[in-house]
Amino acid sequence: MAFKYHKSKAYLKKVREEKEKQKKGDSDEWDHTKALNKCMSNLSTFLGPSDSKEWEEIKPLVDKLENAWQLDKLPVSIQKSVIEVSEMLRIKDYRQAELCYLAMMMECDAECKSFLAGIRRLIDKLK
Repeated sequence: MAFKYHKSKAYLKKVREEKEKQKKGDSDEWDHTKALNKCMSNLSTFLGPSDSKEWEEIKPLVDKLENAWQLDKLPVSIQKSVIEVSEMLRIKDYRQAELCYLAMMMECDAECKSFLAGIRRLIDKLK
């Protein structure tokens, strides 16, 4: 009995260590596609079906967001902040979305600022 316990304990320890290695590996590497999908999912949850009136109004802004994201023009920190903004919009916390937006403006360069102006228009239209 003790042998089985020891063996299973060692196996569980090995499995735990492998999972931790995977987590560490994943945290170092940012998956742009998954992040973009999460952001778009948040927006679609907030706005409803893609043929709704709300989507028609902001479609150009969302397209601009997707294009900038896919061209890797946005630093990872900005992408994380954009996801936060989309989360805030999903739960209709506009004040927090504005605060996240302002934080992004503080840390971005001139190239990102034009993109972020689109995020601001998006927040204002959704209010």
